[in-house]
Amino acid sequence: MRYLSLALLLAFVLAFVVGCAEQPPEEAKCPKCGSVLDADGKCPKCDAEPAAVEPPAVEPPAVEPPAVEPPAEKPAAK
Repeated sequence: MRYLSLALLLAFVLAFVVGCAEQPPEEAKCPKCGSVLDADGKCPKCDAEPAAVEPPAVEPPAVEPPAVEPPAEKPAAK
């Protein structure tokens, strides 16, 4: 029974490897536009577009810590 299990496992692994080897490799695609990349890995569409001018980074306003008020004094008991 053990040898039968190993033989079946080997058959499935070989079928998977042979099936994967017959498929042509996928062409690399641009993550932005989805077009096929050149041999050097650059996108012909995105490289042809003029680079967009990025707006300057906006810094958030400085946050000042809240003012700490001294505790209120209790009136003295008479």
